[in-house]
Amino acid sequence: MQNLPARAMGFRTSVMALQHQHEQLPQVDCQLKHYFANGAYVREVTIPAGTIVIGKIHKHETINILLKGEITVVTEEGSQRLVAPCTFIAPPGNKKAAYTHSEVIWQNVIATTSTDPDEIERDATCESYEDGGFLEHVNAKLAGIELKLEALCR
Repeated sequence: MQNLPARAMGFRTSVMALQHQHEQLPQVDCQLKHYFANGAYVREVTIPAGTIVIGKIHKHETINILLKGEITVVTEEGSQRLVAPCTFIAPPGNKKAAYTHSEVIWQNVIATTSTDPDEIERDATCESYEDGGFLEHVNAKLAGIELKLEALCR
């Protein structure tokens, strides 16, 4: 990880500490739906207003769709307030922390042949930046590239 910009290293340290703190608090019950079609999995979550959300680290690039609501998303690239409708692709190794300003409906689209949401989550995400060794490859691939949240939002 030594090739990462200081901003990315700082984000990673901070978001993991935030996640650890929030794991000790009561969790918000969010409605979760699963859709499967022709090698694609869509995970849809409805999140109440005023919720802090900390996502998992995604091993591969992921399509993100904000169907409803307003949310501030913080990643290694910085912070951006998104208003639905909004679609963007997050790069591999991406982890997001967010705050919902209103009720939000958010979808992640993942390529997979599995129809087991737990298996897909295990295969598509990891718990830490050191988990699974794949991030060394991701970090090398992304080193020196200025990442941007390419949001197609209104």
